[in-house]
Amino acid sequence: METIKDFLKGNDMNSRVNKFFYLLVILLSIFLLSCQGEEETENKGDVTESENDAVNVEVQTLKGEYFQDFINVIGTVKPVKKASLSFLEGGILNTVYADKGSRVNKGDLIAETDNAALKAAMNAAKARYDLAEMTYEKQEKIFRENVNSEFQMLQAKFNRDQAKADYEMNQARYEHSFIKAPFSGKVDAKFFEKGEYAPPGVPVINLLNISSLKIEAGIPENYVGQVKKGDKALIKFNNLSMDEYSGKVSFVGASISTSNRTFPVEITLENPGGKIKPEMVAEIKIENKKYENVITVPDEIINRSDEGYMVFVFEDGYARAKYVDILARFGNKVAVNGGLHEGDKLIVVGYQNLVHGEKVKVVN
Repeated sequence: METIKDFLKGNDMNSRVNKFFYLLVILLSIFLLSCQGEEETENKGDVTESENDAVNVEVQTLKGEYFQDFINVIGTVKPVKKASLSFLEGGILNTVYADKGSRVNKGDLIAETDNAALKAAMNAAKARYDLAEMTYEKQEKIFRENVNSEFQMLQAKFNRDQAKADYEMNQARYEHSFIKAPFSGKVDAKFFEKGEYAPPGVPVINLLNISSLKIEAGIPENYVGQVKKGDKALIKFNNLSMDEYSGKVSFVGASISTSNRTFPVEITLENPGGKIKPEMVAEIKIENKKYENVITVPDEIINRSDEGYMVFVFEDGYARAKYVDILARFGNKVAVNGGLHEGDKLIVVGYQNLVHGEKVKVVN
């Protein structure tokens, strides 16, 4: 390769000068092209760096909407009508007319003890009462005719009343040998069989009516005064379909439990198909406050600072912090007022590390 020294060699001075200027022009051109390339590279670098300074975000345009607030609690299903039926007087079971799972109507005979002796005593008492009643009527009649004395009439009346009381006592004892259904329902349990001795006051039959149920729950004390009798409730059971059932608050307790700081409520629920069973766990949503035209934001985008609750909105290429007051929470939505208005562009993606006044770029 020819060196610069060899290139400048020549026979005369003019030739060498011309070659020198030619070489100088080439070197100057290379230098100018190199500077231009560095400037373009620097300019491109400035553009890229400027674009990278803006944080990519996604926004949502705010508008007022209807918002229903609920109180979420867990409750347990209980039957409205439940009875453990027993005999007032013990005895040997003569007949059990209803088996487990059978349905009975109000007034139906369910069981009876061996009551032959009681029936005989009742019949004897009835005969004595009938005789005493007839004797008194005759004594009263002849007393009006001045045939007998007042004492004889009063003695007959006393005997009549005593016989009546004896008959009513024996009649009651006889009737106590029967168990009748106090309401329509289903036999849920049977504890004695025919021929066994059933002691007084010991349950023989459990009777349930599950066509109408109640759900018992405890409401946190910070909701005192906000739950009223008649409030609507939506109920869901995890063990059943995801359909929601409707009920109403039928009872609100007047005192706070010292163990868990809640007050009791009961919610009535119709159960025509019998799918809901006692002791099932229910998820309850009791209707609370309603807002007709309120700004709502996703719960997860709200940041809490020393000055309060804060969200970010997009304004003219920058993130602006807005402080809000929380009205109510339900699900993943929060109803707010204060710093937000309809039409604001709420930053919903990319808000995690933003600071007030930071440059942002909307990508949605």
